[in-house]
Amino acid sequence: MRRGPPKTPCLGWILSASRNIHCEIAGARRSPIERRLDRLLELEPTNAEGRHLRDAIIVDARDKLLVFLTRRDVEPTNNVSERALRPSVIYRKVTNGFRSDWGAKLYADLCSIVSTGRLNGRSPLAAIRDALTGRYEPAKF
Repeated sequence: MRRGPPKTPCLGWILSASRNIHCEIAGARRSPIERRLDRLLELEPTNAEGRHLRDAIIVDARDKLLVFLTRRDVEPTNNVSERALRPSVIYRKVTNGFRSDWGAKLYADLCSIVSTGRLNGRSPLAAIRDALTGRYEPAKF
């Protein structure tokens, strides 16, 4: 298996390499990146949607965009979320969607309960039971 950077650097490799940077180094590198982000956000958007997006980033997400540089427990991408959604997307495509809104909502709610239970070390049955009874006992490790 080949190790090291690919011949042509790609964004995925750059982001994964940034995960290996020690927190102090990441903190030192953060300011040039933040300056570049500031310059991008100072650009004037050409339409209303662009202005709305820029304003939303400045107000709501500005402090959350580069958290992965200083916190090792924060992923730089949303791949985990995308992978969690994939089975639901495949199910929807195979079955040609849901025939009712309540069926789609029920399926989404059950998937959410089961996946959250798995993240907390619980079986799907225990997670559903606890959601229906309104109680939650932390998993024993």
